Amino acid sequence: MRNQRPQKPDRRRPMEKAKGMTGMAMGIIYIVVGIFMFIAEEKNMLGMGKTFTYIIASLIILYGLFRVWRGRQMRKNA
Repeated sequence: MRNQRPQKPDRRRPMEKAKGMTGMAMGIIYIVVGIFMFIAEEKNMLGMGKTFTYIIASLIILYGLFRVWRGRQMRKNA
């Protein structure tokens, strides 16, 4: 009993939640950019080639989904 110190509040929890929210927000931004690339290619605004644009846009959307999932996991575990 004598050696017990008063417990300090865990300051990592709010930070982990904030990191999770930031990750989710960035994921949503990536998803929006990927969708914009699909739409812009349909209107011939990019000029990168249809196949290349679809591949890059798909990868960006998949990465965005991963960021949203990882951010959600960080918030859940915080």
